[in-house]
This record gives sequence, C-alpha cells and structure tokens, in this order.
Amino acid sequence: VLAAGLLFFLLLKHGARRAYPLWNWSLALIIYFLNVAFVLGLRFHLYLPIIVVLFLVAAVTLLMSLQSLARVVSPLANSMLPVLGMTFGLSEITWALQFLPAHYLVQAGIITSLYYVIFNLVSISYMRGLERRDVVEYVGIGTAASLLILISAQWT
Repeated sequence: VLAAGLLFFLLLKHGARRAYPLWNWSLALIIYFLNVAFVLGLRFHLYLPIIVVLFLVAAVTLLMSLQSLARVVSPLANSMLPVLGMTFGLSEITWALQFLPAHYLVQAGIITSLYYVIFNLVSISYMRGLERRDVVEYVGIGTAASLLILISAQWT
C-alpha cells in the first residue's frame, strides 16, 4: 500500500506536469477514491469509530482539494472557503452513508462522484464564470454515476 501511494504521489508530482489538468485531476480522483475506500474499509473491517472515519475523510478531502485547486487559484488562501465547505459537506455525507446497509466501496464511489461534481464546479468558477450549462452537465454526470453505483450495488 505504501509503495502504491508513493507511486501515485510521484506521478502527480512529476508525471502530470505537461498534460496538467487531465492527468493531474484524473489521478487525483483515483487517489481520492482509493483513500476514502481505505478509510471506510477500516470502519467496515476493523470497526473503527465513526468520528475517526469522519476526521480521516475530512483530512483526505481537504488535502486533495488544496493540492488540486492550488494549480487553479494563485493565492491558496483564496480557495480555503470553498475547500472547507466541500470538506464539511462530504464529511456530512460520509456520516449519513454510514447508516446505509451498503458496502464500503459503494459508499466510497458515491462520495467520490460527489467530490468530482463539487470540485469541478469550484474549479470552473475560478477559471471562468460558472454557467447554467456547466451546473446541469456536472450534476447530471454526478447523478448518473451515483445512480449507476447504487443500482449495481449489493446491499448487505
């Protein structure tokens, strides 16, 4: 696990410079899913307390969002309010998902699809003005992904 994390870190740090937005954000999304799945898996298999899970998911969300938005927003302090809001919102959704009888990978998939929607809408709002078409497009993608995950999930 440590070697895979180091490999992904090195890919993000050195391999994603040229094809920045596509490679960096795609790898960051995969890394986010794997980290959230790992944390939720600790709760699923080792019965980790929910408060620890929430703090770990919040830390992962905060760090991944800051890393990805640092390339869009020049002073990083300008992105703190949306990042903290996204962190709080996804932590609350993580807490709510703990009451569903779903596998931790299903929960991680739902959280990751919501992270994708929220992060892309925030980054678009910094790069250019956010339009109604953008909101409809990303909310549609997030809804379709979440529904696909929920429909194909095995409920425990």
